Amino acid sequence: MARIYEIRRMNQAHAAVAASVRAITNQGPARAVRSLFELTSALEAMGADIPWNEAEWRALALLNLGAPTQARRLYERASDPPSAALRHCRIADTHLAAFALEDAECAYRQSLAQNRSLGSGWFGLCLALLHQGHPAEALEACRSALTCTLTGPQRGTLEKLQILLARFASD
Repeated sequence: MARIYEIRRMNQAHAAVAASVRAITNQGPARAVRSLFELTSALEAMGADIPWNEAEWRALALLNLGAPTQARRLYERASDPPSAALRHCRIADTHLAAFALEDAECAYRQSLAQNRSLGSGWFGLCLALLHQGHPAEALEACRSALTCTLTGPQRGTLEKLQILLARFASD
């Protein structure tokens, strides 16, 4: 799972956490926040219409802190996402982070129904299927993902997974 966080560039969100605490809580240094609950509440607290870019960095910080439910609520409330497919994909990411694998699979499939060329959707679907023990379906998702635009770490991971999945999918 740590590799998934690295691939999704969640370490960037981690670097933003201290700045978020200062900006959101107006409490100065990050150590002024007394608990994880207080921090996640501060990151999640906003009105009904959250600009997508702000929801994205707050949600990534929440995922990095192990709060996928709060991250999902931000994605659901965010206004003006680049596409409905991306919103579904990000919501699916939160399900995957929570190991709600069937929910993740469903949301990734909704995302891909709207945009078949969304590499991150195929990547996530591959991981969700793999964790559910469906190597043949995961291999199909892996192959589809490799035809799309991906980050370097995503592509590298899928190229290695494809070799392993091909062995198990044929059994």
